[in-house]
Amino acid sequence: MSFQPLTVVSPYTSMHEDINNLAEDKRATLILIPFHKQSGADATQQENSSIRLVNQNLLIKSPCSVGIFIDRGLSLKTYNEGSHRREQLNLAMFFTGGHDDREALTYACRMAGSLNVSLKVIRFFPGKEAIEMMSMEEEVECENQRFADDTYLNGLRFMTMCNPSVTWVEKSVNSGDEIIIAAKDLAGEHDLYLVGRGQGMIKPFALGLSEWGDCEELGPLGDSLSTSDFAQHASILVVQQHSVSAMKNKGMQQQDQEKPGFEAWKSPLSSRDLLNIVNNRKKTDEEDD
Repeated sequence: MSFQPLTVVSPYTSMHEDINNLAEDKRATLILIPFHKQSGADATQQENSSIRLVNQNLLIKSPCSVGIFIDRGLSLKTYNEGSHRREQLNLAMFFTGGHDDREALTYACRMAGSLNVSLKVIRFFPGKEAIEMMSMEEEVECENQRFADDTYLNGLRFMTMCNPSVTWVEKSVNSGDEIIIAAKDLAGEHDLYLVGRGQGMIKPFALGLSEWGDCEELGPLGDSLSTSDFAQHASILVVQQHSVSAMKNKGMQQQDQEKPGFEAWKSPLSSRDLLNIVNNRKKTDEEDD
């Protein structure tokens, strides 16, 4: 990974425009931004309303996907393996379905392609009670989304099947409350939680989550995790996938994409780089053995 440091002085009211222009110029696929609340030395929450304004504008007008990072001292865990000391980073991905979750899972699997990084993917299915609560239209929408999720997840499972650091778990739940209860069972096991912002989340999954949330930027599940006691020492990454509607809002119409030299943004979901990362990880593990 290479870094290109750059400092730009910009007012908060138009800062998102400078960020978007830079992202377009660099053909970025992800803009990573800090959460507007930070924990102080005395464990109190310090809120920066100006940063929140920037984040809200980016979520609406960004030319690519956006990740909001809640940094709580993300660090590697060191453990002994024979005569060697190795550092381990444990990730957990909560998958409830939808394009935001698929995007977040893509980056989670990219991270798992690195040495000493483990990933547990917990996929939540709607239970019997949740299905009974749905209308006919919601059931059809749920089935269509599940088909899209299955198609994508099956491809990822195939690409990571030789990677022992990636594990897959499936749980049936009837509400968002049950998702949080299931997440509590993993308390203290992970250094970073990854979730989608929740656009397209089926309604039963949002029950019990959106009622108490006050940070729409994080989505129902991300907001609930950020305020949960069991996750107070773990960092959180909330991902929103770029959408076609956002491109239209910026005036990037189809005719513009057809102009010579114009390179349309592409999601990492369609990239083969992930397969290369997994293959390199597998090769490195075999050499270590």
